[in-house]
Amino acid sequence: MADTSSKLYRNLIILSISIIMSFVVYGVYDAWYDCSGYREIHQVSPWPQEQPYSEPAIGAVPTKESLPEVSLRENANTMINTEKSTEENLKEGKELYLDFCAACHGKNGDGIGLMGTVASLGKISKTEKDDLSRYLSGFVGDDEIDIDYFRNSLDQQLFFTIGQGGGSIMPGFKDAMDPNERWKLVNYIKSGVN
Repeated sequence: MADTSSKLYRNLIILSISIIMSFVVYGVYDAWYDCSGYREIHQVSPWPQEQPYSEPAIGAVPTKESLPEVSLRENANTMINTEKSTEENLKEGKELYLDFCAACHGKNGDGIGLMGTVASLGKISKTEKDDLSRYLSGFVGDDEIDIDYFRNSLDQQLFFTIGQGGGSIMPGFKDAMDPNERWKLVNYIKSGVN
């Protein structure tokens, strides 16, 4: 009986020590968890941690060298070309044309580019234009739709078309080119793509 009571006593001591140690370990872990910041970082929250900042009203905060966004083609006529047609600007305009425009409009601005439906058709005559209106809704030409249409356009209309897109398949490049680059491209197109 003595053996049984000593085993029971020993098991009771081991169990008591185990329970006490689990409290100690949990207390150390919980204290570390609290002071580490881990709990706050990984808490589940039913609401956002920060409110997003509100955007100022358009035009309320002036920024240096920024142009107002033009949403309508008619409003584009209020824009002013800020870049002069210097040799350096025309050279940069040519580089921009080759990077952004030549693939569809052709290296010479003749409409024979490497990409898209327009490229496979070459120059588009006036009679074919009606059949392709769903592709070329932003274009209006005389005998052929080519660079002459753009050379005879107002600078502001070209600036708008480059920024907003051609109305159907031509994408807008206002996010890819800053306004000064778009004006340089306008000057290059007006000077005669060659």
